[in-house]
Amino acid sequence: MLAVDFETLYTKEYSLTIMSTWSYVYDERFDAYKVSAWNDDVQWVGHPKDFDWNLIKGQTLLAHNVSFDGLVLRRLRELGIVPADCVEAGWLCTADMAAYLRTARSLQMAVKNLLGRERDKSTRAKMLDKTAAEIVDAGDMAEVDKYALLDARDCWDLFQECGKDWPENERVYSNMLREACWRGMPVNAEKAKKAAAELKLKLFEIERSIPWTEDGRKPLSPKALREQARIEGIPVPASLSKVDPAAIQWFEDYGEKYPWVLAVRDYRSLNSHLAKVAAVADGVRPDGTFPLQIKYGGAHTMRTSAGSADTTGGKFNPLNMPRKALFGVDLRELFEAPPGYTFIICDYAQIEALILLWRVGDTAFLERVRSEGNVYQAYAKQVGWYSGNNLKADNPGLYQQAKVSVLQLGYQSGAAKLMLVAQNVYGMDMNAAQAEALVTAYRAANPRIVQHWYKHQIAAAFSAHHNDPTHEVVLASGRVLTYYKPHVAKNIFGRAEVRAWPIRGLQPSKLYGGLLCENEIQATARDVLRDGRIAAEHAGHKIVLDVYDELVELCPESEASDRAKDLRRLMITSSPWLGDCPLDAEYKISPVYLK
Repeated sequence: MLAVDFETLYTKEYSLTIMSTWSYVYDERFDAYKVSAWNDDVQWVGHPKDFDWNLIKGQTLLAHNVSFDGLVLRRLRELGIVPADCVEAGWLCTADMAAYLRTARSLQMAVKNLLGRERDKSTRAKMLDKTAAEIVDAGDMAEVDKYALLDARDCWDLFQECGKDWPENERVYSNMLREACWRGMPVNAEKAKKAAAELKLKLFEIERSIPWTEDGRKPLSPKALREQARIEGIPVPASLSKVDPAAIQWFEDYGEKYPWVLAVRDYRSLNSHLAKVAAVADGVRPDGTFPLQIKYGGAHTMRTSAGSADTTGGKFNPLNMPRKALFGVDLRELFEAPPGYTFIICDYAQIEALILLWRVGDTAFLERVRSEGNVYQAYAKQVGWYSGNNLKADNPGLYQQAKVSVLQLGYQSGAAKLMLVAQNVYGMDMNAAQAEALVTAYRAANPRIVQHWYKHQIAAAFSAHHNDPTHEVVLASGRVLTYYKPHVAKNIFGRAEVRAWPIRGLQPSKLYGGLLCENEIQATARDVLRDGRIAAEHAGHKIVLDVYDELVELCPESEASDRAKDLRRLMITSSPWLGDCPLDAEYKISPVYLK
């Protein structure tokens, strides 16, 4: 093995903080002026053109962010700086390893939490906005060399100390995610550009209907909005978030009489949608693919995360695309298979609800689910709402009510949160009395789940009161969710609550039974998906995306039917540790990506 680390030019305008890794590395400003390498026999730092690249032949390379360093090495090969025949055996990412070991991903925090030593990163400030020549002129290159070499050393030390604690299946999954991101997904570039243009025109039209834009003020200026509201004599909520109940009510109360109120709402939504569509349109590569940026273990349950609100430079979150068209543009359908190919979109059916029932040992309910073939219909019968054979067709509204009950109430949600989720996620109108009734019905029908929340609650409180260094939740897969330094603290209302650090180096969180239950079940579902993807790719399936409970494959149209059946089989049979939990998966075959 050999640890490697690259230093590259970065500025306030040209940086990974505002650009995707791919757009950064393939930008015309790209300049990798330093590489450092470290193992027991090699400690080297200097310009990449001066390094003996034969040293990497057949080696597994370590880096603390392979998504970056691996792509830099690829780019240097394309530029002829690294010889084409100097090929590594593979990569391992110590940032991903750090995430698995439940510490913040940065090298500085990983070294602190896993090795117990501090790293001074102040040298980076001397590198900002400076070319290699300017760093030399400033007399800082010797310091940069030392800094870069220490990065490679720290990466090496991290793996030597902690690599044994990062299982092989997790290493494989880390590499699969990264390589699929580099391959990207096919996009209809012409359709994407046309969609972006249409949305820009609609945005302009909406902007013209907002009064204060006539004098040059920004459409979303909070100050201008409040001034206009004072003129009209209407109140303004503290937040205009589309999920804030006060904002939702404000738009409903005043939108019809004051068209600019709805224009502000639509401008916010359209502007966000346009940013995503434009990121895709601008980020399509010459081969017709769009590179993705998905983070292994981005959440403390080890589910993936991606993107950010900032889509500058091609940043884009493929994990939360809208389920349907907005303002006439379906973002998902911009991802289109090339001629002769198609997508297989296969997702686990009600996986969290089934795992929760299995985890608490509710065999009677699971048997009803097997009989009905659908957990939502089974629940509707359990609580006496329905007695037929096809709830979804017979009563779509009741089916939706059963669905939101099962998906939302299994983690101890109360009536207020249920109302919010029902309206904003499922488009259901629900008053407080109806929400309370649904909560009561669910808890009465699921005593084992309620008991499971309290088991978690009692165990966490025990850890906190006994000053345990950690609180641990062992998953069915054998993986352990660890919460660090559990303790009792008072909240802003003076009430005592249990808190702990789910990830070392970040912020402590409140722990309660429903949340711990949710963490446990979502982490278990994530491990099922991991196993399914590994099995699928080992069997030759080309997975281009996984999204929480879904795998997406790109394959020849002529093979799609057989491959879809095989993908489904692998997804539901590759986690033997899940015992008799009745997993199922459903697939669609489509030339475009859809939900």
